[in-house]
Amino acid sequence: MSKFNKCLSQGQFYELELLKYLDYDTYRTSADMKNFKDWDIEITKCNKKITYEVKSETYSFKTKNMCVEYNYNNLPSGINATKADYFCHFCIENLEKNLYTLYIIPTNELKEMIQQKEYFKDMRGGDGYRSKFYLFKLNKLQKYKIDEDEIKIVKLLDIMDNDDDISVYYDSDDNLHVNT
Repeated sequence: MSKFNKCLSQGQFYELELLKYLDYDTYRTSADMKNFKDWDIEITKCNKKITYEVKSETYSFKTKNMCVEYNYNNLPSGINATKADYFCHFCIENLEKNLYTLYIIPTNELKEMIQQKEYFKDMRGGDGYRSKFYLFKLNKLQKYKIDEDEIKIVKLLDIMDNDDDISVYYDSDDNLHVNT
């Protein structure tokens, strides 16, 4: 299997893996549509559509960094091309055992962090150094971290998208609070 096909297969696997964390009536993937790049997963819940960009990285766990691509071959890509509501990042610890940490960040918040230069490095990489990306320290993104026992947070995000009267916040001890 070529490196491209291996990466594509891994990406499609984690797109479907994300569905374990979401509450939905129906879903579709960008793979279901030809040459579609606006988002990777779209769910429908109570007739409302929510979209997700899904990325997976095998080096994140070792480096403790999250890579956010914004340009490839001098064209907008990644965060600069997505139209998704949420940016999801699988930080893979062990690919064979499917061990990972998931981060789900509202895309508008990630774009704001980029605008505020909250990343620690802007660099080139990938095949022939044709990609440009921002590096974020994972410890700066802890409020977006989703553990398997915290699936309720993702479900709350979906509820919040359907109800403007709900707010969610963390206190100084990192306890989750929901106000209705």
